[in-house]
Amino acid sequence: MQDNTIECHNCGSTIAISEVLRGQMRQELAVEQQQAIRAAAARAEQQAQERLQHELQTLQQQVTDQQSKALQDIALLQQQLSSSQQHIAAANSAGI
Repeated sequence: MQDNTIECHNCGSTIAISEVLRGQMRQELAVEQQQAIRAAAARAEQQAQERLQHELQTLQQQVTDQQSKALQDIALLQQQLSSSQQHIAAANSAGI
């Protein structure tokens, strides 16, 4: 089967219609692929942002928990120090 042809209005050369259609289809496919790639990249970026946000919140909670524990430990040590100082003062005043 022979291809149908058209003549270029600018240069007068003969072009097969099937070539023109293939070119248009390639161009449309390339555009669709670029759109799909952009959409996939946007989804991946959004997912990465969500994961990072979750990790940040987890780390912030861990820091808060550690700070709270450290403050409790300091308070306990201060109580122990105060108690020890009282025992020492009592022993000194008793002449021990």
